[in-house]
Amino acid sequence: MNSKADTAAYKRQATTMERLFNRSPFSVVTMVAQIKGEVTEEGLSDAVEKVQRRHTNLRVRIEDDEEHNPRFTTQGVSAIPIEVVPRESADHWIEVVRDVAEIPFDFEIRPAIRFVLVQSPEVSELAVVCHHILCDGMSLAYLVRDLLEHLGDPAREVSVLPDPSPVGPNTMPSGLSLNPVIKYFIRRMNRKWEADPVFFDQHDYESLAAAYWQTYDHQQLTIELSEAETTELVERCRKEQVTVNTALTAAFAAAQAVVLDEERYEPELGVAADLRDRLRPPVGEVMGFYAGIATDRYEHDPKVGFWDNARREASPFHGPSRSTLRSVCSRILG
Repeated sequence: MNSKADTAAYKRQATTMERLFNRSPFSVVTMVAQIKGEVTEEGLSDAVEKVQRRHTNLRVRIEDDEEHNPRFTTQGVSAIPIEVVPRESADHWIEVVRDVAEIPFDFEIRPAIRFVLVQSPEVSELAVVCHHILCDGMSLAYLVRDLLEHLGDPAREVSVLPDPSPVGPNTMPSGLSLNPVIKYFIRRMNRKWEADPVFFDQHDYESLAAAYWQTYDHQQLTIELSEAETTELVERCRKEQVTVNTALTAAFAAAQAVVLDEERYEPELGVAADLRDRLRPPVGEVMGFYAGIATDRYEHDPKVGFWDNARREASPFHGPSRSTLRSVCSRILG
């Protein structure tokens, strides 16, 4: 680490939205890349060291301050775990990822992320398992791309990104503010909390994680589209005037309506919103949590076709962009 950006200390308190994920057992984001050709443990370790230099959040641990508020710091951070598992079958990575996601993170010791290489000489899967407090989905997309670039070109120079800017009133688009009703209830809840606070430490988190995974069994169902099928999906969505995200959400809602009865059907949808290019200034490819969620109730109508359902599902989220942003920002700033 030769540059000043590499060695500069970094410390800040977690934002409101980041604190929502703090020590949550199930708030785990995963991305898997399939790699053709041999990948060695030494090559992966070298690539991880380089992406650590590029992304500040890969160099932080999370500690509580005197008032029990979580904060990020680059001081006294231990190494990120890298594990190599012999590849037993084409879908072996699913089992590996499921098992790794249930292992509690050592928040106070090292970055809350793990790299697992499910390795064979011909084909390997590289799994990146990260806690949501450090990243959003786009973060892992950029991170996996960076890893693959350094794996493919070990001599590639590291381009260090700036430290992640916390999301707050100063970084939101101008003219947006917290809904007064939401602000009232947040203040009311905060007063109740302050009157009788409860604090959780690492031991509590590990106990919660053990209880959670004993109770719930997360299933991973994989659907693979070829390049031609992906292109066809994108083109059809454009023709039907819905986004790919909307079409996929509508498809899952339709599947839920088919599989579940009316009592078990969950009508409330949450559609992720990427805030990276809307913040002031835009944060680009920095690793961090720069997403929100817009929610609405949606009932699948079996009497009309799929694309009509998709357009109807999209309508609550395709109103004025500032209205959707206000909904998203209210949740983040709360």
